[in-house]
Amino acid sequence: MPPKKRPADVSTLKRSKRLEENKENLNKGTLKPKLEIESGTESDSDDGSKGKRIELCISSKKTRSAAKPAVDQGILTGMVFPKGTYVIRLRDAIDGDVKWIWRVDHHQLIQKYLLDERYGKGKNGSIRWYTKSFRYCGWFCNEAWNFLILKVTSKEVNEQRVQVVFPSAREIEAARKVAVEENRKRRIPFD
Repeated sequence: MPPKKRPADVSTLKRSKRLEENKENLNKGTLKPKLEIESGTESDSDDGSKGKRIELCISSKKTRSAAKPAVDQGILTGMVFPKGTYVIRLRDAIDGDVKWIWRVDHHQLIQKYLLDERYGKGKNGSIRWYTKSFRYCGWFCNEAWNFLILKVTSKEVNEQRVQVVFPSAREIEAARKVAVEENRKRRIPFD
Protein backbone atom coordinates (compact mmCIF):
# COMPACT_ATOMS: atom_id res chain seq x y z
CA MET A 1 0.00 0.00 0.00
CA PRO A 2 1.52 3.36 -1.03
CA PRO A 3 2.02 5.94 1.73
CA LYS A 4 -0.69 8.58 2.03
CA LYS A 5 0.22 12.12 1.04
CA ARG A 6 -0.02 14.46 3.94
CA PRO A 7 -2.23 17.55 3.54
CA ALA A 8 0.74 19.57 4.81
CA ASP A 9 2.46 19.08 1.43
CA VAL A 10 -0.08 21.31 -0.33
CA SER A 11 0.27 24.05 2.28
CA THR A 12 4.06 23.74 2.07
CA LEU A 13 3.93 24.34 -1.69
CA LYS A 14 1.68 27.37 -1.23
CA ARG A 15 3.93 28.74 1.49
CA SER A 16 7.03 28.29 -0.68
CA LYS A 17 5.36 30.07 -3.59
CA ARG A 18 4.24 32.93 -1.31
CA LEU A 19 7.77 33.28 0.13
CA GLU A 20 9.28 33.42 -3.37
CA GLU A 21 6.80 36.12 -4.41
CA ASN A 22 7.60 38.13 -1.27
CA LYS A 23 11.34 37.82 -1.89
CA GLU A 24 10.91 39.11 -5.44
CA ASN A 25 8.83 42.05 -4.21
CA LEU A 26 11.37 42.82 -1.49
CA ASN A 27 14.15 42.89 -4.08
CA LYS A 28 12.11 45.32 -6.17
CA GLY A 29 11.78 47.57 -3.12
CA THR A 30 7.99 47.69 -3.22
CA LEU A 31 7.33 45.76 -0.05
CA LYS A 32 8.46 46.07 3.55
CA PRO A 33 9.26 42.90 5.55
CA LYS A 34 7.28 42.06 8.65
CA LEU A 35 7.64 38.91 10.70
CA GLU A 36 4.35 37.11 11.16
CA ILE A 37 3.52 33.87 12.90
CA GLU A 38 0.84 31.82 11.19
CA SER A 39 -1.49 29.69 13.22
CA GLY A 40 -0.22 26.23 14.03
CA THR A 41 -1.38 23.22 12.07
CA GLU A 42 -1.42 19.68 13.28
CA SER A 43 0.71 17.40 11.13
CA ASP A 44 2.74 14.24 11.21
CA SER A 45 6.47 14.73 11.66
CA ASP A 46 9.14 12.65 9.99
CA ASP A 47 9.41 10.33 12.98
CA GLY A 48 5.66 9.56 12.90
CA SER A 49 4.69 11.57 15.97
CA LYS A 50 1.93 14.15 15.85
CA GLY A 51 2.48 17.68 16.98
CA LYS A 52 1.59 21.28 16.37
CA ARG A 53 3.81 23.02 13.84
CA ILE A 54 4.24 26.78 13.82
CA GLU A 55 5.22 28.29 10.51
CA LEU A 56 7.04 31.57 10.12
CA CYS A 57 6.64 33.54 6.96
CA ILE A 58 7.37 36.98 5.66
CA SER A 59 4.30 39.11 5.20
CA SER A 60 4.59 42.38 3.32
CA LYS A 61 3.01 45.79 3.13
CA LYS A 62 3.70 48.60 0.70
CA THR A 63 5.99 51.28 2.10
CA ARG A 64 5.02 54.14 -0.20
CA SER A 65 3.38 54.52 -3.55
CA ALA A 66 5.53 55.23 -6.58
CA ALA A 67 3.60 58.43 -7.35
CA LYS A 68 4.31 59.98 -3.94
CA PRO A 69 7.79 61.60 -3.76
CA ALA A 70 9.91 61.35 -0.63
CA VAL A 71 9.87 64.52 1.49
CA ASP A 72 13.10 65.86 2.97
CA GLN A 73 12.73 66.01 6.76
CA GLY A 74 14.80 69.20 6.84
CA ILE A 75 12.10 71.00 4.86
CA LEU A 76 9.42 69.89 7.32
CA THR A 77 11.33 70.95 10.43
CA GLY A 78 13.14 74.01 9.09
CA MET A 79 16.56 72.46 9.80
CA VAL A 80 19.44 74.27 8.17
CA PHE A 81 21.76 71.26 8.51
CA PRO A 82 20.73 67.70 7.66
CA LYS A 83 21.05 64.87 10.17
CA GLY A 84 24.63 63.63 10.50
CA THR A 85 26.28 67.01 9.77
CA TYR A 86 29.28 67.80 11.99
CA VAL A 87 29.52 71.36 13.25
CA ILE A 88 31.33 73.64 15.65
CA ARG A 89 28.98 75.51 17.97
CA LEU A 90 30.54 78.97 17.84
CA ARG A 91 29.54 79.66 21.44
CA ASP A 92 32.10 76.97 22.42
CA ALA A 93 34.97 78.57 20.48
CA ILE A 94 37.51 80.21 22.77
CA ASP A 95 40.62 81.78 21.21
CA GLY A 96 39.82 80.11 17.87
CA ASP A 97 39.87 76.56 19.24
CA VAL A 98 37.39 74.02 20.61
CA LYS A 99 37.92 70.72 22.40
CA TRP A 100 34.64 69.27 21.11
CA ILE A 101 32.39 69.32 18.08
CA TRP A 102 28.74 68.39 17.57
CA ARG A 103 26.85 66.05 15.22
CA VAL A 104 23.29 66.96 14.25
CA ASP A 105 21.11 64.14 15.58
CA HIS A 106 17.75 65.64 14.61
CA HIS A 107 15.84 68.92 14.77
CA GLN A 108 16.03 69.11 18.59
CA LEU A 109 19.33 67.51 19.63
CA ILE A 110 23.00 67.59 18.74
CA GLN A 111 25.52 65.00 19.99
CA LYS A 112 28.90 65.90 21.46
CA TYR A 113 32.21 64.51 20.12
CA LEU A 114 35.37 65.05 22.20
CA LEU A 115 38.84 65.73 20.82
CA ASP A 116 40.87 62.51 20.80
CA GLU A 117 44.36 63.72 21.70
CA ARG A 118 45.89 60.22 21.39
CA TYR A 119 45.94 60.73 17.64
CA GLY A 120 47.24 64.28 17.77
CA LYS A 121 46.24 67.06 15.46
CA GLY A 122 47.70 65.52 12.31
CA LYS A 123 50.67 66.69 10.27
CA ASN A 124 49.44 70.17 9.43
CA GLY A 125 47.29 70.76 12.53
CA SER A 126 44.05 70.96 10.54
CA ILE A 127 43.16 67.24 10.69
CA ARG A 128 41.66 66.11 14.00
CA TRP A 129 40.03 62.98 15.40
CA TYR A 130 36.98 63.24 17.64
CA THR A 131 35.36 60.47 19.70
CA LYS A 132 31.62 60.08 20.30
CA SER A 133 30.31 60.85 23.77
CA PHE A 134 26.85 60.19 25.14
CA ARG A 135 26.16 63.83 25.86
CA TYR A 136 23.44 65.60 23.92
CA CYS A 137 22.39 69.20 23.84
CA GLY A 138 19.34 71.02 22.57
CA TRP A 139 19.76 73.41 19.65
CA PHE A 140 17.77 75.79 17.49
CA CYS A 141 17.78 74.06 14.12
CA ASN A 142 17.04 77.23 12.15
CA GLU A 143 19.95 79.36 13.44
CA ALA A 144 22.72 78.54 10.97
CA TRP A 145 24.86 81.51 11.96
CA ASN A 146 25.61 79.94 15.39
CA PHE A 147 27.41 76.96 13.80
CA LEU A 148 30.34 76.31 11.49
CA ILE A 149 30.16 73.20 9.29
CA LEU A 150 33.10 70.78 9.34
CA LYS A 151 34.27 68.60 6.48
CA VAL A 152 34.49 64.93 7.51
CA THR A 153 37.34 62.97 5.92
CA SER A 154 36.91 59.63 7.70
CA LYS A 155 34.40 57.82 9.91
CA GLU A 156 34.79 54.63 11.92
CA VAL A 157 32.08 52.02 12.38
CA ASN A 158 28.92 53.47 13.96
CA GLU A 159 30.62 56.86 13.86
CA GLN A 160 32.47 56.11 17.12
CA ARG A 161 35.31 58.29 15.88
CA VAL A 162 35.42 60.81 13.06
CA GLN A 163 38.26 62.63 11.38
CA VAL A 164 37.52 66.21 10.34
CA VAL A 165 39.30 69.04 8.62
CA PHE A 166 39.45 71.64 11.35
CA PRO A 167 39.19 75.31 10.30
CA SER A 168 41.88 77.83 11.17
CA ALA A 169 41.57 80.10 14.21
CA ARG A 170 41.02 83.04 11.83
CA GLU A 171 38.03 81.30 10.17
CA ILE A 172 36.49 80.45 13.54
CA GLU A 173 36.88 83.99 14.86
CA ALA A 174 35.37 85.48 11.69
CA ALA A 175 32.36 83.15 11.94
CA ARG A 176 32.03 83.95 15.65
CA LYS A 177 31.90 87.69 14.92
CA VAL A 178 29.12 87.12 12.40
CA ALA A 179 27.22 85.03 14.96
CA VAL A 180 27.59 87.66 17.69
CA GLU A 181 26.33 90.38 15.32
CA GLU A 182 23.40 88.30 14.05
CA ASN A 183 22.35 87.39 17.60
CA ARG A 184 22.63 91.03 18.65
CA LYS A 185 20.32 92.07 15.79
CA ARG A 186 17.79 89.43 16.81
CA ARG A 187 18.21 90.20 20.54
CA ILE A 188 19.35 86.65 21.29
CA PRO A 189 21.92 86.26 24.13
CA PHE A 190 25.12 84.66 22.80
CA ASP A 191 27.53 84.26 25.73
